[in-house]
Amino acid sequence: MKLLRGLAAAVKDLVVISNVADNIWLHGVYVCPDLDTAIYGLANILNRVNGWGIEQDTYSFLNQLAILGGATWFRLGDKDLATHVIRTKLLNEGKDLTEVTEFLRRKFKIKPRILPISNDHIETRLKTDCGDLHIQEFWVREKGRPKVIAVSPFIGNKIISGPAEKYMKSVKLDASSLGVAMYYEKFLGKFVISKQDHRLAEEISNHNVAVFETDIVMNNRSDENSLAKYILANSR
Repeated sequence: MKLLRGLAAAVKDLVVISNVADNIWLHGVYVCPDLDTAIYGLANILNRVNGWGIEQDTYSFLNQLAILGGATWFRLGDKDLATHVIRTKLLNEGKDLTEVTEFLRRKFKIKPRILPISNDHIETRLKTDCGDLHIQEFWVREKGRPKVIAVSPFIGNKIISGPAEKYMKSVKLDASSLGVAMYYEKFLGKFVISKQDHRLAEEISNHNVAVFETDIVMNNRSDENSLAKYILANSR
């Protein structure tokens, strides 16, 4: 999200193509975590502490759901829930996910276009020693505790944060910039790595991947904008 905000500040006609494989039907509504994070982030209302949801949201719905014995493992805030209710209503009226996302983009007054990578419902599922789990069940409900036997597909190629390291290790890949480059070498043309990984640059290059080294950790808006400009400058 940090890089996305940086790109939005640098590019006038930015188009965001979002993953949909984390989408899930929950409590009768259709939740699209990555699409919503893009929307909330670009609308400057993202809860930056959590990295998801809306800042200063409340949880009256979930608290009441708990009283009634409902599942509360997926933290849907009250404001966030309104997004999912509207999305579900529009989908049920016959609109596709692209049309619904465009409707939400306009409502949140976001300039960059946001497109789901597919209008179809696609789920990332993991076969574990606790059974077949949706990715949200695995990470949010089970907190990543079950052993992963197979992952399909592998989503995300960064190990700075997020679950990529666990995924890579589960399929016996080297959890490093080199491991990512080796996994994607058939179609990866350029690869930006941290200057701290300079020792890996030559070996990555041996896999027919062009390596670019810079500071890739984003701690503030200045870092976001700098990395975005660096990527744009070297992507042509």
